[in-house]
Amino acid sequence: MKGHQRHTEFEPIQKCVWMQANVVNYRLCNHNYQCEQCEFDKVMRGLLPEDCPDMSERPGPLTTTVQGESDTIQQRVNNYFIKLFGNCPIYLDRHYCSSQLWCRLENDNCAALGINKFVLKLLHPVQRIVLPLVGNYYHSGQMIALIIRDQQSIPLHSPISGRVIAVNPTFEGNGIALITAEDDYLFKMEGKNLHRNVKQSGDEMMGLKNYLATVNTVKCFLREALVEQTREKIGQTMADGGKCENNLERIIGKAAYLELLHRLF
Repeated sequence: MKGHQRHTEFEPIQKCVWMQANVVNYRLCNHNYQCEQCEFDKVMRGLLPEDCPDMSERPGPLTTTVQGESDTIQQRVNNYFIKLFGNCPIYLDRHYCSSQLWCRLENDNCAALGINKFVLKLLHPVQRIVLPLVGNYYHSGQMIALIIRDQQSIPLHSPISGRVIAVNPTFEGNGIALITAEDDYLFKMEGKNLHRNVKQSGDEMMGLKNYLATVNTVKCFLREALVEQTREKIGQTMADGGKCENNLERIIGKAAYLELLHRLF
């Protein structure tokens, strides 16, 4: 029809460069690859390590291996960051909340909530997650779940108001591992006009900015830790391409790690 553009078999679908890099699960380009005009690209470029501003150098922040060894602090941060948080795609079907939970609308009055793989990795090792009871009502900002790691209990606060109507049966049967692997939901909530509450917490760009804020906070703590520590003290776990230490607390130290948890949660 005149005035409408439609994809045909002769018009290849233009996948967003971030989708091609496996950083986001699905997004099409509507700017004909004029990325400098795209607000989404501007937000996503904030996920790139600071010393690689050009997409041609690195297609995505969490999927590309740094080539070679470098003595600069920022490159060492990037090395560790990519190794530890690789394979953490960003899903555009959900809103990433500042409380570190994500929220995905099922319909106008129901939403699925979960915690993304990136956050669970920075909390490793996680012993268990204490979920809310089905039938309980929670207000926005109220503590709704707990993450237990070592001797620490990290509270999760509900980004919306509603009643818990279901807990993911996969979580009940398989615990944290499968939930983490599949980035699946933890529980579902129901409330009147829930879609309005979710929209009030921000649009897609605001959700990505929340995610970006978490990423940058972690990188900031890593950088500060490296400034204070010598290369010999950190050793192969981070700087020399050896085995990656997946316990962030051991890299930045207990005091800094507790401060990081305070900032994020």
